[in-house]
Amino acid sequence: MIKLRGHHLICLHFFRNGPEPLRTKVLEVIQRAEQGEEIEVVEGPDEVCTSCPYFKNGVCTFTENAEEEIREMDKKALELLNLKPGTKVKWSDLKTKLQTDKNIVRTWVEEYCSTCDFKETCEKEYSKYL
Repeated sequence: MIKLRGHHLICLHFFRNGPEPLRTKVLEVIQRAEQGEEIEVVEGPDEVCTSCPYFKNGVCTFTENAEEEIREMDKKALELLNLKPGTKVKWSDLKTKLQTDKNIVRTWVEEYCSTCDFKETCEKEYSKYL
């Protein structure tokens, strides 16, 4: 079972590049999810986080306030997706939800993507959902 935190439930639909070994892990997780492996929504770091070069001592060190900001993103993502930690979901259901409820992606892009350091890696993909 794939364990993913809130913002990854949205961002991984768009993210296609980034620092190694994060990029490889993201592509692996997406492949597993697309093949139907179930996803458990978790609170806090997930299996994508543990592959990120900025993940140290159990927290994100990308910026000084990264961990706090990410937890807020997770909270907003779960609110938009109407999910709670512990819920089990399918990638295909998440994808359908993002494609049919344009407000989710629009809100996400407005609140988070415009200032995200990974924006350029995602723009082409998220624009397909708007």
